[in-house]
Amino acid sequence: MTANYEGLNEQDFQRFCQALLLAQSRDLQCMPVAMPDGGRDATVGHPVEGTTVFQVKFARAPERLDDVVSWVCAAIDRERPKVVELARRGARRYFLMTNVRGSSHLGTGSIDRVQDHLNSTLPIPAQCLWRDDLDRRLDGQFHLKIQYPELLSGADALALVWESSFAGEQEKRRFMALKAYLAHQHEQDSGVRFKQTGQQRVDQLFDIFVDVPVVPPRRRVDARLAEWYYSAAAAHGVSRPFDDARLCYHGAGMALELDVEAHFGPDALGAASLLLGQSARDFPRLVIEGAPGQGKSTLSQYLAQVHRIRLLGNVAETARISPAHRAGPVLLPLKLDLRDLADWLDPEERTSSEPRRPTDWEPTLESALAAHIHRFSGGMRFDVADLVAVIDQHPTLVILDGLDEVGYLRMRESVVAAVAEAATRLGSGQSDFRMLVTSRPSVIAHAATLPRRQFQHLALGPLSRPLIDEYAEKWATARRLPKRDLAEQRSVLKEKLSQPHMIELAKNTMQLSILLSLIWAVGGSLPDKRTKLYDDYVKVFLDREAEKSRVVRVNRDLLIDIHCYLAFHLHSSAESNQKSGRGAAAGRITEEELRRLLREYLRENGKSAELVDSLFTGMVERVLAIVSRVTGTYEFEVQPLREYFAGRFLNHTAPNSPPGRPRPGTKPDRFLAIAPNPYWFNICRFFAGYYNKGELADLAERIEELGREPAQAAAPLARTIAVALLQDWVFTQSPRATQRMVDFAFDDLGLRWASLPAPLLAETGAGRVRLTEECGGQHLFEKAWGRLQNEPLTERARGLCQLAAGCGDFFTPWLARVRRETGPERTRWIAFGAWADVVRHLATADALELLGPEQDKEFPARACYLVGAGLLYDDLPAAIRTAVARAVLNFGGLSIVTTGTSQLMTIANLANIVPASGILRSETDRKPDDEPVGAAVAAISELMESSVGESWYHSLERWRWLVDAVDRLCPDTWLARRLAFRAASEVRSRAESGRGSTGLFSGPGGLVDRLRAARRRRNQPWWWEEQLEEAESQFDRALWALAVTEWCSVDALRALILPLDRVVTGLDRWVAGLLQEAVRDHSRRAAGRRIEYRFSPVAHLRLSADTAMLLHFRAATADAELLVRRAIAASDWTPFVATSIADFLVPRLGEEPAEWLRDLRRLERLERSGALRGGETLWPKENRTGPPAEIIDMIRRNPWGFSSTAVILASAVAPAPRIVAEIAQEQQWLTELWTDDR
Repeated sequence: MTANYEGLNEQDFQRFCQALLLAQSRDLQCMPVAMPDGGRDATVGHPVEGTTVFQVKFARAPERLDDVVSWVCAAIDRERPKVVELARRGARRYFLMTNVRGSSHLGTGSIDRVQDHLNSTLPIPAQCLWRDDLDRRLDGQFHLKIQYPELLSGADALALVWESSFAGEQEKRRFMALKAYLAHQHEQDSGVRFKQTGQQRVDQLFDIFVDVPVVPPRRRVDARLAEWYYSAAAAHGVSRPFDDARLCYHGAGMALELDVEAHFGPDALGAASLLLGQSARDFPRLVIEGAPGQGKSTLSQYLAQVHRIRLLGNVAETARISPAHRAGPVLLPLKLDLRDLADWLDPEERTSSEPRRPTDWEPTLESALAAHIHRFSGGMRFDVADLVAVIDQHPTLVILDGLDEVGYLRMRESVVAAVAEAATRLGSGQSDFRMLVTSRPSVIAHAATLPRRQFQHLALGPLSRPLIDEYAEKWATARRLPKRDLAEQRSVLKEKLSQPHMIELAKNTMQLSILLSLIWAVGGSLPDKRTKLYDDYVKVFLDREAEKSRVVRVNRDLLIDIHCYLAFHLHSSAESNQKSGRGAAAGRITEEELRRLLREYLRENGKSAELVDSLFTGMVERVLAIVSRVTGTYEFEVQPLREYFAGRFLNHTAPNSPPGRPRPGTKPDRFLAIAPNPYWFNICRFFAGYYNKGELADLAERIEELGREPAQAAAPLARTIAVALLQDWVFTQSPRATQRMVDFAFDDLGLRWASLPAPLLAETGAGRVRLTEECGGQHLFEKAWGRLQNEPLTERARGLCQLAAGCGDFFTPWLARVRRETGPERTRWIAFGAWADVVRHLATADALELLGPEQDKEFPARACYLVGAGLLYDDLPAAIRTAVARAVLNFGGLSIVTTGTSQLMTIANLANIVPASGILRSETDRKPDDEPVGAAVAAISELMESSVGESWYHSLERWRWLVDAVDRLCPDTWLARRLAFRAASEVRSRAESGRGSTGLFSGPGGLVDRLRAARRRRNQPWWWEEQLEEAESQFDRALWALAVTEWCSVDALRALILPLDRVVTGLDRWVAGLLQEAVRDHSRRAAGRRIEYRFSPVAHLRLSADTAMLLHFRAATADAELLVRRAIAASDWTPFVATSIADFLVPRLGEEPAEWLRDLRRLERLERSGALRGGETLWPKENRTGPPAEIIDMIRRNPWGFSSTAVILASAVAPAPRIVAEIAQEQQWLTELWTDDR
């Protein structure tokens, strides 16, 4: 039996071959996939026998090969120069591995003929490993078949392979326990947690699941994570998962430079698609963060179910899984709620009367997982040793759900420590071990979080409109709506989603499900407020249940009151760690304790205790906000429902405080108790949602009071609450209170926070703050627009543009303003329009007016901003189109003008993305910018697709073709020069010497070959001086400076330093920017040996800032420091130089504590000069002490006078909140119900 190797792609086939070889030799060195490797996909060294080299060749469709021998021999011939070099370096044996089947006829079969060719062609002993060779080596390698399930055919085959991997008596025992455990968990997780109104059954998970978007967070974006994410997105056909982001390829891979609004696009990559793909193994420890109701727990369920179904061999259910989701490796899923882990770890549990953890079991995550399997397998023997043995031999995924639900901070620290320690221990084995943790974002300063050195973070985002529609269709199908009802449902939803505030509500999966339930129940009469949405949902639910149950009908209000009290009780217990009953700290309550609470509640409210049984039935069997997931305990089915009922309880039970008889625990008291506590943030939103019109002024006063507290003054929490309540429509009844809250939330400090590259005051993954007109959007627009008037081209201006555009009509005043401006001012306002995404609304005549004449110095930048932001290039007159194309191909790759996507802008960025092909895939499906551009995109995409997995670093041929393609589109561009420079720098073949070229700007050979030959003259300063005399244009001189800076030896550089400085200072500002970014880019790709310039004491002081920063990228540490200090001393910087200086300074912040203010002031000057920074470069190193309190106070009082880094540092200061239950006791919120023993 042969494996289905063609089910893999080329890269995964190489990884599989490496894994297959690794099973035979633990000394194997595996080379990275799709990178320059010198003809080696893997090697094994031996002290006596020398190095053995393995090279992989994959045929996508081997059955279609006309001549197998010719195909293999051609591959051998292409590899021969590399093998010769490898032999010179000590290689002694060579193996070629392929999925092609050989034939065994003696002398005439393909196996013998290829062996003859190997013997006669290569200088060392060599052998081809054919398909049958791979099959026999794969026999018995069960873990590889599980890791690469594409090799198998049929769902049942995978289950059989998994079972076969458990050999021996002990292994069989473990298998039986795991099989029973998986079957039980599969049944438990088959339905979604949130059962909706009117349903006779729980929604089946696969019926209703939609793949919620996921993205790396803007804060501290790891370059490797961004590369992995973008590559995975491309592999799933999602070439642009963001509305606005810049992609670069830095030798070792892709780096995603998230823009300020690098925000989910309509086709963003789904979390399940990412986490179930083959590439997910590259980042085995992840934290997924998301807002309340965003689908974190549903995602956890889905991931676990996909793996369970495949392992259990359920053919019918496997067919229901998306093909993309069942194509990846299958893992053993072990899923545990972290609140259960908190209970398991609690030392009090070891001495309680009902210990859940045996006294001889250590309080670790491993013991909790083993106990989970033991319990839910029906009691089969399974301990920690069994768990470790299974994980060591079988690919495993541990899913830990709900870190945010561990509210008690000390217990959260214990949970985080247990998870981190277990991740280290369990990840040390030989198998593929992964861990996924879900949580809401932590906004508590210094709250325990999983260490970033171990775990990477991703964020769930809002549902796009296509996903909203997909969910709505699945929702309707699950309910089997008749055609007429389905048509009405679609019509009402479409109408409602045309309203901005409704579409914001619908971007959250739980809120969308409630919206759909209400549309089905009451039609188009939907509430605007978030709290009222939940109120109406509960009302409709109870209306339906009351028709069926006398208990609900007679005790309706009492049932709601009990739910409200229970919600507050469980939430406060989870935070304070009160042990009112087993599971209370986990948000659960035992049946005994629940009945006791019911009796006490009835007694205190003058009701008969005989109602306990009927009320208990009504709570757990009818209303269905309460469910039992752990035998003997009850909990709210989803946390947002618990938070809704708790907020309702706090609001509805707050006493009045009449004059002369003051009482504690009033609404203002309660608000000021829960608002500073992030664990109660969602409850605070529901609580405030019940304020009536007459109370809104007081609510606004309390929020302002919270913001004035010294401990909160520099923290974003109070303003975040104000923004959330504005977006929840809490203040819409009072225009005065609405304006007051906008003024508070977006004062100087709040507006600065909202304009950051990683904006504060907004939910994770939601991008900029957006307010509708009813919620104060127009007022916020005016504030942002006013601040924008005198703001130069900076990151903060970009943030202000996007903030204003999300809250009002940006286009009309912008067009009037930009028409009035001329020169650089017009360019500045064109950039603002591009950042606000209003350029796409320009008429062609208006666009031509804004562009101005081709001879204008500002024309290139304007063209880039306009085309990048959506100006229809094809609509421009032919006479101007050529000039626009030239401008974009010259300057479109600059980070300062990268504002969006178009085919032309994609070509302009080729020098940043080659050889990655994914970004070009969808460009071929776009409407072409015009015929030549569309043809160029198609041809380039075909070249890059055909080169996937093959190295661009062994030959200049592809590069020559690429440069010629750009020249055919528009001759003599900077883009062609950049591509040619990359080719000359990065191709490592000694055979590529430049085809006899003798000059840099003239003579034989094309640009690629002339540069390749020039690189060999690194020690000839006289030659470089001669070439400079032939430079005819600014681009020629910039290319000369680029080559000298990056290639020349230190002696040659010292000889050329003065002409280099003259050239650099003589460049136009925009061309100087092209040079700076090219040198910056090359330094990332070629991070090799640094050189020592050995400047005389004052020599570096004679250099311009631009030249100093060009040289610092190659300089050794001491020289780099000197050069940067020289650049800092300059009084004026271009944005490109400012960016490089800022990137140098930020990681060093705090190294000299006495210089905090000096360095932060420097960063502000750099930012005002246009330094473009985002992602990792925005943040100083973690765990470094922040600036002193007096500097934080200065930043708070003058936030627009400090850099984004400074403002972020200041915002990280926040006090630890008080536990709400303690305040409740002090203020006697529950005078009648609260007792000390509870």
